[in-house]
Amino acid sequence: MNIAYVCTPHGFGHLTRQVALGTSLHQLGCHGSFYCHHPAFVKNIIPNINVYKKSVDIGVIQNNSLEVDIEKTKEVLQQQQHNRIIEEWAEELKDYDVVIADIPPQIFAAGQLANVPVLGVSNFDWVWIYQQFEDLKPWAQMFAQWQKGHDGVQLNPGPPLHLNIQAQFQWLARTAQPCAIPKKSVLIAFGGLGIAHLHELPKIPGIQWVCAPPAPQIIREDFCYITAFDFPSLVESSSIVLSKAGYGILAEGMRSGTPQIWMHRPMFPESKYLESYARKQGDIIIHEAWGTQQWKQSLTLAIQSLIDTKRKGQPLDNDRLALWIVQNYS
Repeated sequence: MNIAYVCTPHGFGHLTRQVALGTSLHQLGCHGSFYCHHPAFVKNIIPNINVYKKSVDIGVIQNNSLEVDIEKTKEVLQQQQHNRIIEEWAEELKDYDVVIADIPPQIFAAGQLANVPVLGVSNFDWVWIYQQFEDLKPWAQMFAQWQKGHDGVQLNPGPPLHLNIQAQFQWLARTAQPCAIPKKSVLIAFGGLGIAHLHELPKIPGIQWVCAPPAPQIIREDFCYITAFDFPSLVESSSIVLSKAGYGILAEGMRSGTPQIWMHRPMFPESKYLESYARKQGDIIIHEAWGTQQWKQSLTLAIQSLIDTKRKGQPLDNDRLALWIVQNYS
């Protein structure tokens, strides 16, 4: 089966879970191509697959890991030539057996034009996200029309997809191996956009802060900068992860059993689903503003309460979903 994997460039979790799924499909004998914004990352994990640097949607434009810019998002949407984009993608995708989309709306319209089935795989779609912002509702209506009639796989937790849901699965994440990092370590995980002012993290006796690329290196005795291990293995081996609401980091935490502390993301509509689920697992959400005295106190208490609470890891759904796709689309 010849598969096109097309991924939104918004955030990194969409790509990491497509890579996890693509790895399992590749092991089942499928071949194909990735269209994404980080081709070297994909090629490093799945060497024998075609990879093209090509992005389609804009998602929601972010100022940083905790803020979005709706005005800028609207401005870029107004500038896009949607019909031309759809026609170009239809030509690109016409020779594939199936397209797996996570989860650019234009690809559904292109698949319809190219007469190629598109399977949406995600824990949310941009129709639902755009509906939460008054200025983006006209595009939500357009995206819903593009997605109409297409199939979807719902990844939980998350709001319902505007697709014909054919199956539901739980955790898609990369596999990992334990690695040697300091004991009682808190891994800082804020993705490609990162977060400013890491030097404001409090000094907590016995606790080591762990950073890895693309985070900046902080020169302080309680900071450890690690480049020798991949990020999933750092999540696997850390005592706690400090992050923000996202399906990818939640899935890696569930896989590893590593408890998490998240900075609240009120501007991201999907956060309420993810944060609610994380709380039920015993994770902690910090609402205080970064750098304030109240934030330092809350963060310190959260770390002290979670530092020795490693849980039993949960199985991934990578292989199970890959087999389901082969059985239903080959």
